Amino acid sequence: MSGRPYKILILDYDPDVLTHLQHVLENGGLDTTVTWDCVEARELTRNTPYDVILVGNHSPEVAAETFLHALRPAPQACMLLGASESKSELLRRLGIAAVVPKQEPHRVLQAVQEHLRRKKPVPDGGSQIAA
Repeated sequence: MSGRPYKILILDYDPDVLTHLQHVLENGGLDTTVTWDCVEARELTRNTPYDVILVGNHSPEVAAETFLHALRPAPQACMLLGASESKSELLRRLGIAAVVPKQEPHRVLQAVQEHLRRKKPVPDGGSQIAA
């Protein structure tokens, strides 16, 4: 990759999911930050320009919808982890670009890479995602 790597934030309550997703996405050439704390995630998004935010659907701390409302208007693309498409219209109004199963990290990577391929290059020359 040339330029800065794309930055991905992963918010989920399950440390095993966080670790596995981080491993798969970093092996895919992405720079990841993980957290299970919504307050920390909001602070991170204020201080760092993430290209994609992955949000776990079920969190004992706060519902994904509440977190997404707090991010609005978000310049980053947000993807929801582990949710069904049955709420797709509500989720799209909240700014969700895609719903991906967190139990399938390689599908998460593919969804993120597909989104980044369609995205305009980042201002500082950004990364190219290989197919």
